[in-house]
Amino acid sequence: MVYALIPAKDRYEYTKECIESFLKQKYKNIQIIVIDDGSVDGTPEKLAKGFPSVKVIKGDGNLWCMGAFAKGVDYVKEIAKDGDFILTQNQDAYFGNDFVSQLVGVSEINDRAIVGSINLSTKTKKAIYHNHIIRGGVFRPNLLTGELPSTIDSDTLNTRGTLFPIEVFEKINNFSPLFPHYAGDYEIACRAKKNGFKLLVSTEAICYSWDGNVGLAKRISMKKKKTLKDMFDLFFSRRSSSNVYYSTLLVILWVPFPDKILGVLRILLFSLKYLLYDYLLMSVLLGWKN
Repeated sequence: MVYALIPAKDRYEYTKECIESFLKQKYKNIQIIVIDDGSVDGTPEKLAKGFPSVKVIKGDGNLWCMGAFAKGVDYVKEIAKDGDFILTQNQDAYFGNDFVSQLVGVSEINDRAIVGSINLSTKTKKAIYHNHIIRGGVFRPNLLTGELPSTIDSDTLNTRGTLFPIEVFEKINNFSPLFPHYAGDYEIACRAKKNGFKLLVSTEAICYSWDGNVGLAKRISMKKKKTLKDMFDLFFSRRSSSNVYYSTLLVILWVPFPDKILGVLRILLFSLKYLLYDYLLMSVLLGWKN
């Protein structure tokens, strides 16, 4: 059995398309579980009416993404059997009919490895990344050139279309509460790797991500004139992928020494650059002159 976990908060149309992708799979032994974290757009009611086979677990609105996955894992661990899998998937993604069978096949022929997927843009149909590597002391999405092998090694994985054998969670427990939103996926993959699980990406398992969903950090970086609140949100909001605390903690925990020193310095310099150049110089000083 593959238990497909989908955290959701509003945006029902995305969740609907993601569920429909699972229902069309050639691999049929799938239980879809939506962890709804306080949606106000009627998502739970619409799911109950349109997809009665989907299990809905309700949160209180404070789970965040990794907390939602953790709640789903807790549920699955109570009912899973040996040989089962947990597949994590973001609500704003869809995929072809052989997606799950590709992931399961690669895992099983590689001693039940953890297997991620290729992420493609819905607009360009080009890869956003192939795998994730440590570069410059930090974890980065990576694009490869030339003909791709059927599988790619990865230093970590995210939760957008990643298959975990159930024994991963039996051995290392669950997603860490230290990372409620961003970086929690990287952290659990690193922890699993340290405990002997191989991390692979199947280049034949393709996951499409909607281009219109731009995160907080990207939205701030796109603004010509940034405010002090923008700077605070960029560095400290849970919604920001550039959150200094979570980024630094991930590096300290899981980047090998001495690269972790470079990683911490890199995060510090990135933060100073935004504060001194993008905010103080471009937005405050030159902004006043304009």
